[in-house]
Amino acid sequence: MMTLWLVGGFALYLALASSLSQTASAMILYSILFSTILLFFVPERLYGTTIELLEGKVLRIVDALEQILVADELGLSEAAYFRVKENLEEARRELRQQIDLEHRRWR
Repeated sequence: MMTLWLVGGFALYLALASSLSQTASAMILYSILFSTILLFFVPERLYGTTIELLEGKVLRIVDALEQILVADELGLSEAAYFRVKENLEEARRELRQQIDLEHRRWR
């Protein structure tokens, strides 16, 4: 989130710096840097990009892939089917464990 903010802020600064006075450009630059420092102190869970949320989204993708696999829409051989099924089950276990650990850390 902070990287996105910095890149967007500096792109805005570069776009506006040539058309504004030196004082106005400096004020914009200081505003961007000051707000970046403030953003650093805001907990990630307030703006919704915690690892727990991202892992939850990946877990939903793993579940959807398993549903496609079970419906046999991929047309895999038997060996490939079981290998993919094992990989998806392992990914689900690891994601659930990571989500649980992340959830416990914030509580």
